[in-house]
Amino acid sequence: MKKLLYLTLLLFSIYLNAQVKIGSNTTILNAASLLELESNSKGFLPPRMTNVQKMAITSPPAGLIVWCTDCGFYGGTRVFNGVIWTNMLGDIEPSAPTSPIATIGNTQAKISFTAPLPNGGSAITSYTVTFSSGLTAIGISSPIIVSGLTPGTSYTFTVIATNAAGNSVASVATSAVLTAVASGNASCNSNSFTDIVEIISITGKTWMDRNLGASRAGTTATDYMAYGCLFQWGRGNDGHASISWTSSTVGTAVNGSTTTRATSDVPGDALFIKTAADPNDWRNPQSVTLWQTSGATNNNPCPSGFLVPTNLQITNELTANGITNGATAFSSPLKIVKAGYRYFNDGSIQNEGLYSYFWSSVVSGVNAFAEYIDTTYILSNPFQK
Repeated sequence: MKKLLYLTLLLFSIYLNAQVKIGSNTTILNAASLLELESNSKGFLPPRMTNVQKMAITSPPAGLIVWCTDCGFYGGTRVFNGVIWTNMLGDIEPSAPTSPIATIGNTQAKISFTAPLPNGGSAITSYTVTFSSGLTAIGISSPIIVSGLTPGTSYTFTVIATNAAGNSVASVATSAVLTAVASGNASCNSNSFTDIVEIISITGKTWMDRNLGASRAGTTATDYMAYGCLFQWGRGNDGHASISWTSSTVGTAVNGSTTTRATSDVPGDALFIKTAADPNDWRNPQSVTLWQTSGATNNNPCPSGFLVPTNLQITNELTANGITNGATAFSSPLKIVKAGYRYFNDGSIQNEGLYSYFWSSVVSGVNAFAEYIDTTYILSNPFQK
C-alpha cells in the first residue's frame, strides 16, 4: 500500500506541472505555453453572448474573455480588465448621448442631442436614431434629420453613439407628435412647421431646400407643392402669408385682408394689409430694420438658425451657381420655383407659374431689395414692400 500511495502522489504531482497541447500536429509544444491549441482547419470558439448577458456575469475575474454578439458593428471579442469590459485594444463603448430633443415637422423630425462624455477613449464614428416605427437614421453629429414619417403620428426617438469598441446604451427617449397638414396647403404660421432639410451651396452657405410653408422641395419649376408662402416684407409668421395652392397657377389666400395699416411690428392678426398710399408699406410709420437679425423681435420668419439673406448673399449664390434665368434657377441645387408674388395694392396673387420673386433683408430708402427671375434674365431691384 505504501508503494501504491507514493506512485499515485508522484503521478498527481507530474499532472499539475504538465503542459497541455490539443491537436494532431506533432510540432513540439511552445515552452512558454501552458495550453496550446493547434489546427490547420479549426479555430478556438469562446463563449458567445449578447452585451446584456455579458454585463449580467456576476463578479467576472480580470482576463475573462467572451465573444459579444452585438458589440461593435458586427460583434467583437470583449475582455474584462478587472474594472470594465473592453475590446482587445483596451477601448470601451461610449456612454449614451444626452438631452435629446425632437423638433417636429409634417413628414420629418430633427433630432438634436449632446455628444456623450466620456466617449469611451476613441472617437465617436456615428450616431443612430431609432424611432418607434422600427426605422433608423444614421449621422455623424447632431442634429440628425429623420425622414419618411407619417403626418399626425406620434413617435418616440432614442439615440445611440458608436465608436471603435461598439455601441452605447440608448439615450433617454424623446417623444413628438408630427403636424398633420393637408396636401398642398402652405400654412405659414407659428403652429405649422416647414420641414428643415439643409443643403450646402458651393459658396459654403447653408440653405433650406424649400420655401417657407412648402411641403417639399420643388420637383419641377412649377411644382405648386413647393411654392410656399407669400410674405409682406418685414412681417413675421402671423398667418398673413398663408396660401392654399391647388395648381401651379391657382392659389388662394387662407386669411382675409384689410386696408388698415399696422402701427407696430406685430399687427396682431393674420390679415394681409393692402395699401395704395406711397410708400405702399403695411406698417405706418415704416420700419426698415426688420428681417435683418435673427431675433424674434425683428420678425425673422425663418426657423431657428436661419435668416432672410442679404441682397449680396443672393446675388453671390446666383452667380456661383450659374443662375441666369428661370431654367437655370430650377436646375441649380437651390431648386427655385415660379411661385409669383402678391400685389401690395389689392392682395392679388400674380405671375404664379411664370416667374420667381424673393425678398432680401436689405432696404434702399423706402423700398426693399428683391430678386426677380424671368424666363430669360434676372433683375435685382428695390421693390415696394
